Amino acid sequence: MVNDKEGFQYFLNYISQMIQYPAELPRKCIIIKSNEGVGKNVILSTIANVINSQHYLSSQKTDDFCGKYANGLYRKLLINMNECEWKGTKDYIEIIKSIITDKEQTLEQKFQDKINIDNYCRLIITTNKKNPIKFSGSCDERRFIVFK
Repeated sequence: MVNDKEGFQYFLNYISQMIQYPAELPRKCIIIKSNEGVGKNVILSTIANVINSQHYLSSQKTDDFCGKYANGLYRKLLINMNECEWKGTKDYIEIIKSIITDKEQTLEQKFQDKINIDNYCRLIITTNKKNPIKFSGSCDERRFIVFK
């Protein structure tokens, strides 16, 4: 069990690594769960200002990151799946895992050929839902770090 001080340090290291070594993926997704209205996105907005907001995207639409014509990963260092819940992510769990771990993603834009792009995205999921994402049957899911 990680205590608050260790968790906070982990989060700082996660963000620092993004700024210091943007091409190195941590291969971890942070999930921040809390009650409604406590300001989960305030810290992410501040980080967006540090990295230049054009390299940040926060969206409630999973399709912006995982859909057929999803451009949400293009030129991004940090993406936030905001108000994420299981029913919106259940069909995309394998794509979400790929975003977390794979160095390359396929980008498909309407009326254009698919291209491969380098993946520099760190994924943070913010939610007040009980089950924000569908995990595999394994209780040892290595990609996700949950903060409450």
